[in-house]
Amino acid sequence: MVICLFYLLNAPFVVCADSLQDQLNKYQQQADQLNSQLNNQKQQASALKTKILSLQQSIQTLNESVAGLQTSLTEQNKQLQDLESKQAKLEIQRQQQVTELGSFLRNYYENGGAISYLEVLLKSTSWTNFLDRWENVRAIVNAYDQLQKDILATSQNISDQQILIKQKTASIQSMIQGKEKMQQSQQQVLAYQQDAMTQLSVQEKTTLAAAITARSHVSAVEELIKEQALEAALAAEGRKAGINPSSADSKGGISGTVTIPSGVEPVLAYAEQFLGTPYVWGGTSAPPGFDCSGYVQHVFKHFGIQLNRIAADQYKEGIPISKSGLKPGDLVFFTTYEPGASHVGIYLGNNIMIDAGAHGVAYNNITNSYWTPRYLGARRIITN
Repeated sequence: MVICLFYLLNAPFVVCADSLQDQLNKYQQQADQLNSQLNNQKQQASALKTKILSLQQSIQTLNESVAGLQTSLTEQNKQLQDLESKQAKLEIQRQQQVTELGSFLRNYYENGGAISYLEVLLKSTSWTNFLDRWENVRAIVNAYDQLQKDILATSQNISDQQILIKQKTASIQSMIQGKEKMQQSQQQVLAYQQDAMTQLSVQEKTTLAAAITARSHVSAVEELIKEQALEAALAAEGRKAGINPSSADSKGGISGTVTIPSGVEPVLAYAEQFLGTPYVWGGTSAPPGFDCSGYVQHVFKHFGIQLNRIAADQYKEGIPISKSGLKPGDLVFFTTYEPGASHVGIYLGNNIMIDAGAHGVAYNNITNSYWTPRYLGARRIITN
């Protein structure tokens, strides 16, 4: 028996295997490969996170350094402005002193300055007075002369300081430009790393989703193996105990479809009352329990519809229905532990059926990986 399962990972494709064990091995291998890929991506993500944190720390350090340099530059500019203001004031003072000195000299040297100078001295009344006058004149002249020299020296000192401050300012600005370039470079690298992290995160999520899907397929196939083994074991035990449902147990048979006044909804509601009822090979009532065809026969019999006993014979009743045309109340058939129609359930809608499987009466999705490859066909008994 060849079993085909539909497996969706990145794109839909069909996997065919000769046995459930082959499928299990393939899904397990896929799951292992995806888990390995996921671990590698996690390691890459961890390395990227460390690098991003390092880059962020570097950028923060550079920001602080640039902020400090900008503060220093502001202070230097203020000092430069203060010096320029001081120089301007000194220049005004120097001009005033030069003017005063010129006025003083004109008083002594204009219109025969030397004679006027001598007159000042000759007007002395005594030798002592002469010496006093001489010292006063010389002191005034020397004082203004020294003052002018001091002003010139101060002006030169201010000019020298201006040159130094301008040089320092240019140096700071150059340093700021260099660090800003480093910041830009670091920001570009950081943006690249963050983009890589984002892409890796998407890849990691994709891989994780694929790994979960692969793992779910592994679990599903493991359950299928158990289900198949349990169903076969229950059948073997039933036959060993002399319980062997067959066509001989059939007491009726429906050709075509039947109509019931209440419609199909009460049938479905009655079928759901048995959810959780144990599986019993050959069982046709609860308690003790049902097998699949015994369950379907019991539900329909409650509404006056006598179906054949086994799934293979029920598959011949009613009218055939395409899978796309399924409606609630239709019977859906599958090939399970043996060829042909060996399992039957009642379709409820939205790809859900209720059936008596190896684990008891339960809901099942007829499009999952177990039932899809085993789907055989459908029959309509009750007119909807």
